[in-house]
Amino acid sequence: MKSQLNRMLRLISHYPLVLLFVVSSYLLYISYINLDATRKVESTLENTSLLTHLAQTLSKERELSATLLLNSTDSASKEALQTQHVLVNEAMKTFHDFYQTHTLSPNIQSVVAYLTKLAEMRHVVENNTIDFNRMFFDYYAQINRFLYQEVTTLTRTSPMIDGVENLMHTHFILLQHQEYLAQERDFIAKTLTRYLPFESKEVTLWMKMFTATEPFEPSIISDKNVRSQLEKIQQSSEILEMENRLTQSKAEIVTTSQSGDYLTDPYTWVMLLNQKIELFERYAKLIDDARNTALLNQYHQALAQLISAAATWVIAVLLLFAGFIPSNTFSQERAPKNSDDQEDEEALEEEEEEQSTTDTSLYKEVTSSIKNDHITIEEPDEVWEILVCKKSPIETKIFATILSKQCQSVDTALTYCEFHRKMIMNHYGMILFDCEILEGDAEAFLELIHEVEAARHLGHIHTIMFVNPNEQDPLFQPAFDKILANTISKGDLEMLVTSFMTRNGATSQVH
Repeated sequence: MKSQLNRMLRLISHYPLVLLFVVSSYLLYISYINLDATRKVESTLENTSLLTHLAQTLSKERELSATLLLNSTDSASKEALQTQHVLVNEAMKTFHDFYQTHTLSPNIQSVVAYLTKLAEMRHVVENNTIDFNRMFFDYYAQINRFLYQEVTTLTRTSPMIDGVENLMHTHFILLQHQEYLAQERDFIAKTLTRYLPFESKEVTLWMKMFTATEPFEPSIISDKNVRSQLEKIQQSSEILEMENRLTQSKAEIVTTSQSGDYLTDPYTWVMLLNQKIELFERYAKLIDDARNTALLNQYHQALAQLISAAATWVIAVLLLFAGFIPSNTFSQERAPKNSDDQEDEEALEEEEEEQSTTDTSLYKEVTSSIKNDHITIEEPDEVWEILVCKKSPIETKIFATILSKQCQSVDTALTYCEFHRKMIMNHYGMILFDCEILEGDAEAFLELIHEVEAARHLGHIHTIMFVNPNEQDPLFQPAFDKILANTISKGDLEMLVTSFMTRNGATSQVH
C-alpha cells in the first residue's frame, strides 16, 4: 500500500510534465496544419496562375483571329496572329506538362478536348472559312469558360487563410471582368466595323455581357492598404474621364443599334475597352503582390511556430524521460543486490509493523528499567549536549532515554529536516544519527558531511558518530572514505549501551 502511494505521488509530481507534453503535442499538430495549409494555398496559386495565363493568351489569339476575319487582307494582323500562336503553344505545353502528373478534372478534360481542335480552328481562321460567332463564342470563349470554372473550383476548395483568401477571391473577380470586357470589345468592334444594325440575338448576347459581373468595387477588399490604393486610382481624373467616355459610347451604340449609323468608330471603342482592361490588370497586379506578400508572411509565421512547437515537444519528451526513468533506475540501484526475489508489498508492511511492535516493547522495557532504578549510570567527568536522530522515533526515544542518565542535556530530532536545522542552529558536543535518515540522497549526505566537518573545525561539535554505516554501499562510499574514522558501528553502540546497563544488572532486559 505504501509503495502504491509512492507511485501515485510520483505520477502526481509528473503531472506538469505530462500536461506540457500534451499541450506541446497539440501545438505541434496545429502548427503543422497551418504550415501545410500555406503550402496547399501556394500550390493552388501555382495551378490557377498556369490556367489564367493560358486563358489570357487564348483571349489574345481570339482577338487577333476576330480582327483577321474582319479584314483578311491585313498582313499585319496575320503576322501578329502567327506570333500569338507561338505564345499560345508555349502556354499549352506548360499546361500539358503540368497535368501529366496531376488529376484531370471534368473542366480540364473539356479544355483538353477543345485544344485538340486548335490546329483545325487556326486553319479555317487563316482561310476565312468560318463564321465569326462560331469561332468566337463556340470555341475560344468555351475554352476560357472551362478554364475559369476550374479556377473557381480550386479557389473555393483551397484552405482558408486570413488575409489571403479575400485577396484570392478579389483577384479572380478581376480576371472575370477582363474576360468579359475582352469579349465585349471584340464582339462590338465586329458590329461597328461592318456598320450594320444589331440583330436581336446580338443584342441579347451584349446584354449578357453587361450582366455577367457586378461593377467592381474596391470596398470588397479587406486589406486596407490595397483598398486605399485602388480607391485612389479609381478616383483619379484620368480614370473618371475614361469611365465617362466609355459610358457615353455604350449609350450612343445602343441608341443607334437599330439603324447602324454609329457615331463611335471601331478604333475608339477598342481603345476605350483596352484602357478599362489595362485598369483591371493594374488592379490585379496590386492585389497579386499583396496576396503573395501575405502568403509569404503566413508561411514564415507558420514555420516559426512549427519550429517552436517542435522544440517545446522535444523538451517535454526529454523532461518526461528525465523524470520517470531515473526514479525507476534509482529504486533498482537501491534494492539489495544479493537477493534473487523481491519481497512483495504486504510482506514489507508486515515486517514494518512487527519491527514497530518490537521497538515499542523495547522502549517500554528500557524506560521501565530506568524508572524502577534497575539502571543507574555513573555521572561522567565531562557533560556534553547530544543531538540524537535515529531511523525511527522509537529508537530515538530509547537512545535519548538511556543517554539522558549520562548527559546533562539530550536533544532529539524525529525527521531529517529537523535534524539538519538543529545541527546548524545549535552547538552540540556530540551528534549521533543513522545513515538511513538521509533516505538514499547521496548529494544531501555529502553536503551534510561538509557542513558538520566545517562546524567541528570551528569548535562547535566535539564528536560525530554515524551509527550502522554500510561501508559496502557504492552510493555512500565516497563519503565513508573521508569520515570513517569518526563513525561508530551499530555493534559498538550496542556494546556502549550494554555497558551502561550492565553496571546496574539490566543486561538481560535489552536484546
